[in-house]
Amino acid sequence: MGQDLIETSSAFRATMERLQANTSLPLVDLYKDGSKWFSKEYSTLGIVSLQLGLLAILRDHGVRSPDYFLGHSTGELVCAFLAGLASEEEVLQYAVVWTRLAGSIDPAMRLDVFENEPVDGFDNIVKLESSSDCESTRQLFVKRKHKDSFKDPSVIESFSMDGQMAVVSCSATDLDTIISTLGLQETRVACYNAPLGQTVSGTDCEVDRLVDYLQEHRKQIYTRKIDTGSVAYHAIFLKVFREFLRAEFGQVRGLDLPSVAIPPEWIATSRNEFFDSDYLVENILRPVYFQEAIELLPKGSTIVEVGPSSILLSQIKRIRSDLVLFSLVGSKEPTKHVIE
Repeated sequence: MGQDLIETSSAFRATMERLQANTSLPLVDLYKDGSKWFSKEYSTLGIVSLQLGLLAILRDHGVRSPDYFLGHSTGELVCAFLAGLASEEEVLQYAVVWTRLAGSIDPAMRLDVFENEPVDGFDNIVKLESSSDCESTRQLFVKRKHKDSFKDPSVIESFSMDGQMAVVSCSATDLDTIISTLGLQETRVACYNAPLGQTVSGTDCEVDRLVDYLQEHRKQIYTRKIDTGSVAYHAIFLKVFREFLRAEFGQVRGLDLPSVAIPPEWIATSRNEFFDSDYLVENILRPVYFQEAIELLPKGSTIVEVGPSSILLSQIKRIRSDLVLFSLVGSKEPTKHVIE
């Protein structure tokens, strides 16, 4: 799609050329090539830049300020631009942070968390959330280890980096019960998409167990694994990257910039009320509350999905029947009339 648009749409091409000039990201070449977008080091950048390009096409055709807008996962980044709280260039730099995180995740490794500094050093320092207020500010140490290596007995938590995501067509409550029954420790509902449609994130072995169990014992529940390059977005273990992400986003946005209240037309799917560096971090670490955001839209709203597919529209159909759904993507083959 991007290859076609950069050749046939002047608005899309001009957007990529401008963003490339202002960020030094090789967007034009990436779109002309088109072979790298499915790599985890580029996928988020591809999704976000495509969304910005599609918005440029809509603006070029007189479609400008939506009454409401919301994003799903990385889509929240573009919402910051629509809200006037970030430039297109900043949004792309936020996407680069996602790609750096994905690129640092090695499925052959695990993350061991120590309360005291290990004698052989550590890779980063984090503060992990705790149910106890007195422990919530503890400084903990994280060290990468090969997943099959000996585990030090002083390790207080350990997380596999071999991630997996899957779509499951049942209620979140039912899914939580099944996850608990199976004793899965690193798997959770990552995206609350619809009453009977969730996305789970966890380790490869745990998600395999969950899918196998559902296919054997709950055959009426549809399941499908998602190829994310072994990255489990919005998974539990990503909390160990909180300080890394805060520093990365801070380099783009500036850690000393004040928090700004999210405007009412932006219905945030990460349950944040203020836009700042912490918002950008929590948008990665928290689950995506897509269903509850859709439920807040006015009756009879027209929904336009801005992205490389129309998959979210199928979820919206499961949430509400009073909305008018419009897709920008209608064919797997290039069709010039879409942009004329």
